[in-house]
Amino acid sequence: MNKDYKYFYILFCVAILMAIYAWVFEKGEDLGKVLANLF
Repeated sequence: MNKDYKYFYILFCVAILMAIYAWVFEKGEDLGKVLANLF
């Protein structure tokens, strides 16, 4: 059961990262500049 929970958590995190990436990609240059300033 613990293994299944961990697997689900990993998939959940990946889904969130993909959603964020899609949002950033959609916004384009503005967020690119923001991220460049952060790093």
